[in-house]
Amino acid sequence: MSLEAIRERARRDSVEFPYLLANHAPMVIVALDRLGASPARIGAWYEGYRAANGLVAPPPPVAPIDAADWDSALGTRARETDYRAFFTEETRRLGLDGAVRLYVPRLVQGVAGSALHPLMRLAYAALSQDEAEAGAALGYWATCHLPLPAPSGAAPDTDDPGAVLAGVAAIEGVRSYETETDLLWHNIRAVAALPGFRPVVDRLAFDPDTPRRMAGTALALYAATMDFAALHAL
Repeated sequence: MSLEAIRERARRDSVEFPYLLANHAPMVIVALDRLGASPARIGAWYEGYRAANGLVAPPPPVAPIDAADWDSALGTRARETDYRAFFTEETRRLGLDGAVRLYVPRLVQGVAGSALHPLMRLAYAALSQDEAEAGAALGYWATCHLPLPAPSGAAPDTDDPGAVLAGVAAIEGVRSYETETDLLWHNIRAVAALPGFRPVVDRLAFDPDTPRRMAGTALALYAATMDFAALHAL
């Protein structure tokens, strides 16, 4: 089986598998290819991953997504098939870059959905310049959209991402909240709902070097803690 055939097969799986866990297969396929694995090796890995995790098909379609109000059903997992079909067509129409520029500004407020994995999957699609995979990733982002508090417009007070993280650690209730499950995105949702979280949204001043500083902070955090949540930030 060719690499493209493996990618196409992987796109027939749902973006999550029970219970609400992110399907990593499309991203790992890209990573294995970039590491030099043969299509045969990648195919064997995929089949093993699929069987071990019990990957499932996407839910049946509900109704086509209307371009005029495409964001009216954000965060509705039952609309996965509808959203993926919509964004696959939009990515084909606009190209990968065009679709990202048009839709990500609206989607970004829900970046926490499925514990950041839609953004990760979109990044891997961009690495491989795979328009079909980008469409699936944008559909994933829409169907698992998890909005966080919006910026208030308050002036930022630091350009250090580490200072912002330290501020989160000081929020009242951040060590005592409770969630329905131990899913990472449930924890993100619970922390974002704490009254002390909202001011954090405005704290970081952005400039062209901010992404590099954020990456460095995430790397330092993960290296120091080897924590599962820190790995997702990285």
